[in-house]
Amino acid sequence: MSMTAFEADANQDEESSHRHAEYFLSIFHQAGLCMASLDSDARLLEMNSDFSRWFGGPPSALRGRPFLDLLHPASRTGVQGELARVTTGCRVRTSAQGVALRSDGSPLSVELTMIGVRDPHTFGVETIVLVSPEQVPVGGVAAEHGDPAEQPAAPIMLTETEARILEQLATGFSTQQLARRMHLSSKGVEYHISALLRKVGVPNRTALVSWAHSLGILSPGWWPPRVATTFVRPSA
Repeated sequence: MSMTAFEADANQDEESSHRHAEYFLSIFHQAGLCMASLDSDARLLEMNSDFSRWFGGPPSALRGRPFLDLLHPASRTGVQGELARVTTGCRVRTSAQGVALRSDGSPLSVELTMIGVRDPHTFGVETIVLVSPEQVPVGGVAAEHGDPAEQPAAPIMLTETEARILEQLATGFSTQQLARRMHLSSKGVEYHISALLRKVGVPNRTALVSWAHSLGILSPGWWPPRVATTFVRPSA
């Protein structure tokens, strides 16, 4: 019995889909790319070994978790909006910057690339997420290329004193006001501020506060400003 044109087209589509699937899997499991796939509710479906190492695998412990749970709270709203643009079909590809939380709770500044992949059988949209560390991790030294598991998170972890000073600076207090509020001398306040500027690598107080806001170190929606506890080193 001869194959109809419809059946031939269907077989051709299936073979093409199979080739694309094999090609995708070869990229998905390629070393050096931290990748995961998400369902329409932004929950983790599959992830490669690099993703598992970054975020505390094994995969069985990560599957079904909301992807946004792996991000710092200050980054979630923006990333959620970009994910929605992909899952609703408004965009095929988009990107966003954010702060991820690694398996040990340390923050890492990352760039997220989100790509919508439509399932030809269910017509649903899965999202492929590529997680790339930025050249300078949160408050740290530029990461070397190679195995993500061997790359130091190198986050800025503030002492209690540094966190309180940063909060006061973000509020707009002067050196004298900080000294009175923190029971330090003016020289003591200046010493801590200078050390913090060197630690972060910014030139002045304004840049320090802007840096802290941009990376979610100062929690959004709080007044007076408050440093997120994720970035405060526990007392010994």
